[in-house]
Amino acid sequence: MLSCRRATQLISLGLDRPLTFGERCSLRLHLLICSACRCYRRHLATMRGEMDETSSPLEEVGLPDVHLDGAARDRIRARLDRDARPRS
Repeated sequence: MLSCRRATQLISLGLDRPLTFGERCSLRLHLLICSACRCYRRHLATMRGEMDETSSPLEEVGLPDVHLDGAARDRIRARLDRDARPRS
């Protein structure tokens, strides 16, 4: 059984990438019994929808489009991957 901490991580991850079959099954079972995590998922989906509706491309708000070199992208990707790993 998933902990609420892991369930909320999966809920967030599911907004950014498809969950694996095992992740989806575990999360679905957890959500059947946990009203707090169902509420969290609902609120997160609402916030995501609101941000999608109100966000504009950078050019429309007067911000420059920034291009990073490969090394900077690799550092950012490595940090995001490290931070996304579940903590024990």
